[in-house]
Amino acid sequence: MGERRRAREMAIQMLYQQELGGSPLGEVFSSFELGGYPEEDEHPSPARRTRAKESFAHARRLVEGTLGHREAIDELIRRHAENWRLERMPAIDRNILRLAVYEMTARPDIP
Repeated sequence: MGERRRAREMAIQMLYQQELGGSPLGEVFSSFELGGYPEEDEHPSPARRTRAKESFAHARRLVEGTLGHREAIDELIRRHAENWRLERMPAIDRNILRLAVYEMTARPDIP
């Protein structure tokens, strides 16, 4: 699995946890399992550890950026979501949309 995909998955989980739990970001980051290794892989290789750390760092940047632009992102979603109020959307869908809008509007590295 590629770094961006893994980072996006982590970021969605973090955004969901932050929204539903109301925890401060630092707490969300520290409670998130950095490794993300399957339980049977007790001793991941150094390369795998490095990739997991890079994915975690990228996920953290995505979460911080998404939440930093949340008001503008939510307004954009509200304007374009026909027959849907943002508050009525399932939390996971809402956070997937937020992350996607953030990447498309604020990340120059995303084509």
